Amino acid sequence: MSFVAEFCRRMRSFRFPGLRILIASLLLFIFALPAYAQETIVYVGRLPLNLRTGPGPAFPSAAELQPGEALAVTGQSGGWLNVTRLATGETGWVNRNYVTGSAPAVAPPPGAAAAPNQVAVGRLPLNLRTGPGPSYPRLAELPPGEVLTVIARAGTWLNVTRAATGETGWAHGDYVTGAVPAVSALPVAAPVPASPAPPPDAPPVPESSSTPNAIVSDGPLNFREGPGKNYRVILRLPTGQSLTILSESGAWANVQLPSGMQGWVMIQYITQVDAATAAASCRAGDVLANVHHPQRLTVFDPCVTATGTVTEITRNPDGDLTFRLALDPAYTYLLNDGNRNVLRGYLQIEIVPADQPLVAEPALGAHVTVTGAYVLDTEYGWMEIHPAWFVGP
Repeated sequence: MSFVAEFCRRMRSFRFPGLRILIASLLLFIFALPAYAQETIVYVGRLPLNLRTGPGPAFPSAAELQPGEALAVTGQSGGWLNVTRLATGETGWVNRNYVTGSAPAVAPPPGAAAAPNQVAVGRLPLNLRTGPGPSYPRLAELPPGEVLTVIARAGTWLNVTRAATGETGWAHGDYVTGAVPAVSALPVAAPVPASPAPPPDAPPVPESSSTPNAIVSDGPLNFREGPGKNYRVILRLPTGQSLTILSESGAWANVQLPSGMQGWVMIQYITQVDAATAAASCRAGDVLANVHHPQRLTVFDPCVTATGTVTEITRNPDGDLTFRLALDPAYTYLLNDGNRNVLRGYLQIEIVPADQPLVAEPALGAHVTVTGAYVLDTEYGWMEIHPAWFVGP
């Protein structure tokens, strides 16, 4: 017996005609819904939409989907679609009444002008950059289906505003869908903005880095792709990280790390050091080669220079000559909470036995310059210059 015949037979068995009509109407409505093939791409409509753990409003919400977000349909159950978020890979269920088969025109943020020239990101994530070219720093990664308002263009690159957030940048026109307006159709008030010159290609890592002439004095410090807070943060540099200053631009310094990586930091958070003294005393290779317990030490900088007054000279059982340095104000950035709380604000200095024939033993109360490896003693929690390779006036 066919499904339709069996359905009709069972419907005739109901005693209440009104109930038969109601059930039949509901079933016909469900079957009348358009079927989505698996892997069909749909888009969240003009309002945020809950991504749920199951096909119904009683299931918990796993995430809130944003207007215009692209979803891949992998299954369906009644009026609910099992979907995968193309931007994150997260899966769940959405009500099919709140998605659309094409990227919707999302309303701009409150207070913003309406945007007539809208396109959408295609099937792949797209980089939003600070300028019209692949060498400009990346601002964000745009998910598939996100709606953008075109305000200017330069060749194949589009100056766009994200409809959902208001963020502005540049995206490649070959990776968006929708009608890209001609130059003459763009608002006159939004010409192609002047952009910073593209940064040069990353330099090769040198065989030996240049001698550091600065150090991070107040970390963690943002290490950025360009001279401004709108540029992407590449790394966060710890206090004590050595740097080589290459150039300056206003409040920003273009610096190079010992690895050869270049970036920008704010000048106010770094301190210049005596490069000549460091160059004369720094050593290549394993800076902890002659240390008794190297596993206790974490190297923050293979070579630093500091000045201060000698206090508390002692000789350890392992033979190290130890003294503490009351640092001059310019070098107090070398201290951490362990130095301030346990060592009363002094920096620990240690000259290992292998270096004692080469390094002068200082006099108590002398004002000296010290050069050596800047390390954290993980057992005690304070910073040290250990080993010290130069102690002099």
